[in-house]
Amino acid sequence: MDFRLFEAIFTNDKPTFMTLVQDNQDILEQKTAKSLNTALHLATRFGQVEFVREIVKLRPDMVAAINEDLETPLHEACKQGNAEVLNLLLEANPLAACMLNYKGRSALFKACSNGHLHLVKLLLNTPRLLDLEDNGVDQTSLHVAAARGHTDIVREILNVRPNFASKIDKNGFSPLHYSSSRDHLEITKMLLNLNQELAVQYDNNGYTPVHLAAMNGKTEILKEFLSIAPTSFQFLTKEGETVFHLFVRFNQYDAFICLVQVFEDTKLINCPDQYGNTILHLAAYGKHQQLADYIINETTVNTNHRNNRGHTVYANRGQAGTTLEIGHLGDILKKVGGKRRLLSGGKGIEVDKVLEKPVKSKKVKEAKPTATVYKEHLSFKSLQWSNI
Repeated sequence: MDFRLFEAIFTNDKPTFMTLVQDNQDILEQKTAKSLNTALHLATRFGQVEFVREIVKLRPDMVAAINEDLETPLHEACKQGNAEVLNLLLEANPLAACMLNYKGRSALFKACSNGHLHLVKLLLNTPRLLDLEDNGVDQTSLHVAAARGHTDIVREILNVRPNFASKIDKNGFSPLHYSSSRDHLEITKMLLNLNQELAVQYDNNGYTPVHLAAMNGKTEILKEFLSIAPTSFQFLTKEGETVFHLFVRFNQYDAFICLVQVFEDTKLINCPDQYGNTILHLAAYGKHQQLADYIINETTVNTNHRNNRGHTVYANRGQAGTTLEIGHLGDILKKVGGKRRLLSGGKGIEVDKVLEKPVKSKKVKEAKPTATVYKEHLSFKSLQWSNI
């Protein structure tokens, strides 16, 4: 791109800009060397409304021009949050709003991602744009608004397209998976009140929104699930884990204490996972001394329960941590009658499933680690999923 043109746009030098364009209107076709932005991209980025108006008048086709990331000036306007510029672009070419960048994101997605409510309201009046999201994109504008905690935007989208609440992305995440794992309480309430069945929708890793909230220790979110969709706590992960297994596995002590008082007289506390491990096994193996103490002293969990290998917690207490921790755990277990011996024969007792089994999901390749990675505990696989 001619440096004089770039400088005129950057400094808002309209006389120079007009002179360059009058001498050679084709100069507007030039793009920057690396990012391939047009003059209209740049005028939009710098908020030069008069330049945008002039370019759109001379070359309305440039509204649909793309840069290196396949983004139009509409994408740029939605990043910057400039409603006046967006209006000019939409008036010139409303169909350009349906163009997707190289990640498959629309201008609406960009506006939602950046929390620009006033722009979202403008774009929601473009029916074809919503039809596009309804029929072909991976993550919808509602996914990103729920993930980023933009409550007002979520409300606006649901008013127009309530069916977006049940849409899933390539990882099997619904908007509720995102809002519940990231502690966005009002959005979680909104989605649950719209459709309680969203609470038991499984992602590709076999986790419901309740499971993700448990892993992340989102106590207030879990209280909301308990209030609106209490049966969601009865659903297991694909490895047969209850929410209490997840509390312990990810060492979420405060959330565990909050919920254990609600479910202490139910089978949920004593239910073993598919390997026969109780929550006490997990506390010992994961070296979570505080949780182990509480489970032994304050719950009805069977301290002598043998997992599928025939191991009691007492027999395997050597995995619990330091010599001091091992001795402490052993002393407590002896006081409550913990047994050292193992069952002969090896495999142990098969556990009757006392809760509902998770819905079987299609097998998918395990996602590679990305920005959000949960801590791995011993032999347990860490949950990994992409930020948006």
